[in-house]
Amino acid sequence: MMTDAKKFFGTLLTVLLVACGGGGTQVAGIDRGGFQGGVAVGVVTGFGSVFVNGVRYTTDSALITVDDVVVTESDLDLGQVVTVDADLSAPAAAANTVTADSIAIGPVADLDPVAGTLTVLGQSVAVSNTTYFSDNSGTAGLDGLADGDILRISGLVDADDQVSATRIDLLAGVTRYEVQGVARNVDAGQQQFMIGPLLVDYSSASVIDGFPGGQPATGDLVRVEGDQFGPGGEFLADELALRTPDLSDDEDHEAEIEGFITVFNSPTDFAVGGIPVVTDANTEFENGGVADLGLNVRVEVEGRVGANGVVLAEEVEFEQDGELRIEATVDAVNAAAGTLVVLGITVQADGLTDLDDINPGDCAEVRGFESTQAPGEVIANGLEREDSCGTTLLRGFVQAVADPELTMLGVTVLTDGSTDFPGGSAAAFFAAAPGRLVEARGAVVGPNLLAEQLEFKN
Repeated sequence: MMTDAKKFFGTLLTVLLVACGGGGTQVAGIDRGGFQGGVAVGVVTGFGSVFVNGVRYTTDSALITVDDVVVTESDLDLGQVVTVDADLSAPAAAANTVTADSIAIGPVADLDPVAGTLTVLGQSVAVSNTTYFSDNSGTAGLDGLADGDILRISGLVDADDQVSATRIDLLAGVTRYEVQGVARNVDAGQQQFMIGPLLVDYSSASVIDGFPGGQPATGDLVRVEGDQFGPGGEFLADELALRTPDLSDDEDHEAEIEGFITVFNSPTDFAVGGIPVVTDANTEFENGGVADLGLNVRVEVEGRVGANGVVLAEEVEFEQDGELRIEATVDAVNAAAGTLVVLGITVQADGLTDLDDINPGDCAEVRGFESTQAPGEVIANGLEREDSCGTTLLRGFVQAVADPELTMLGVTVLTDGSTDFPGGSAAAFFAAAPGRLVEARGAVVGPNLLAEQLEFKN
C-alpha cells in the first residue's frame, strides 16, 4: 500500500482514452497525426505538470476540479482518477481541463484490514498493493482507519460493482456525502434506484441534471449527493447528475483503454470500463490470448474509434498485478532508458514519471512484477520517492533456499539469531519457503540484505 508523496508515482487501474486523428505528432508512443485535441481518463501517476498513464499534460492554463470544486494542480493527488481534455497538437500535451470524480465520499463500514476490504455508502471496496493512502491515514493503510471515519474513494469499478481502490483519503469535518455508479433497477414511480447495494431515493432532489428524459434510466452512470438517510437506510439524494463517459463523438480517433472488462458477450464483442470494444483477425494479443478474455479481466486496449463510439482493437494487452515490492536506496538511474537500479535490481519505470527527477542516493518505493523477457528485472507499475530510507524492504518469490539464506530477485537474504519469523520457527519457514511470496525487512550488508523479519505474503 502506498502513502502520499508528489514526487514519484504510479499505478494504473482505470480507463485511459486518448482521441486523435490523421498526420504525425507522437504522444506516448501512439501516432497522433494532425490531431488537435483529445481526452484521457486515468489515474494520476506523477506531477511536474500531470502524468496520466505515462503521458505528461501541462496544466498552465487548465481548469482543474475535484468533485466539482475548482482547485489547483497542488490539490490533485497520486492515484486519483481524472479526466483530461487536452490539446495534443504540440509536443507537450496541454490540458484544457482536468476533472477528478471520486467513487464515493462517506463513512467507512465493515472495515477488514486482514482481507483488505471495506464499504463506503454501501459500495464494496477492495484495497490492493498499489492503493495510495493520504498521509493523515498513517503509513499502516487500513490499520490506520476505523469504522465511521469519513473516506474519499478513487478507483475502478468492475462488472460486479466491486471497487478496486486506487486512492483512499481520510477526510475531516465532512457531513455531505457523494456516490457515483451505474443506476440499476430504476423505479421512476417511487423515484428510486440502486447503486450497487445502496438504495438511492431521489424524490426530494432539488437538482436533476443531464438526463435526456428528465429522469434516470437503468444503466445510466450517475452521481448523487446528499446528507441524510431515510428510515430504511436509503440514501436521500438532493442532487442527481448524469455522467456520460463514452466515445460516441470521437469517430476515427485513436483510443487507448485500460480497465476491467465490464461486459463480455464474446471474444470479439466486449466492453472495458463501459467502453464497447470489438476485435477481429488482425487484433494482436500480449501477455495472453483470446482464451484469456472474460468478465472482470483487466486489459489495455489500443485501437481506433468507429461508429457509435465502438473501439476496434488493434492490440489487447493483459495487465499484471504488482506483487513485488522494493523499498531501498537508488543505486543508479538511466533516464534515457527509463530504468533505475534499486538494491541491485534493475527496474523498468518508463512512462511513470520523469526519471530526470530522481538521483542515486534517493530513497524509492517500487511496486511491480517480474519481466518475462528479462528474469530478475522488475517492471514497475508503482514508483514513489520517499523522504528518507529507513528499513530496507524486499518482497519477491523465493528462487533458492540454503538455510540460513534465501534468494529473491537475485538478492541474497541473510538471517541470524535475531531474525524474526512471525507465526513460526526458522526451520518451518525455510522448509516452506521455496517458490513462496516472501517479504524481508532489514539492513543492507554489502550486496546482501540481512533480514530483521521474514514473513510469507499471500
